[in-house]
Amino acid sequence: MKKNFLTLLAFVLFCGTVFAQEVQYPQKTDVRWRLFSTQDSNIFLQLDTLNGSVYTLNTTNGSLTEIVELPSGSSSFEKGAYTLYATKDKYNFVLIDQDTAASWLIHWDYNKDKCSCKKLSSEITGHLW
Repeated sequence: MKKNFLTLLAFVLFCGTVFAQEVQYPQKTDVRWRLFSTQDSNIFLQLDTLNGSVYTLNTTNGSLTEIVELPSGSSSFEKGAYTLYATKDKYNFVLIDQDTAASWLIHWDYNKDKCSCKKLSSEITGHLW
């Protein structure tokens, strides 16, 4: 009986671990607007893939706040040019221009005044090979 209970307990823990994984929903990449989840279940980052602007979307109160506006001249002006990558720090994402390889570290926060954007790399021109 004790062996059956331990087997059942191990099975339940295993299933809970498997099903607790973050769900990734497929997104079209050639669209103007994309939504990226954060580790806060009520906050999403909304990306304008045309110009690299990033907004926080708070699903609790419905607010949409711009946290990043890239300087003019740093945009590919093509849908899908920009994308975000999560880092291990729940407040940091890397924004990359997929056409030029320019990248920025995006720091989001609940307080807009603490949000920041730091340029990581410049554009790469020409061929890399």
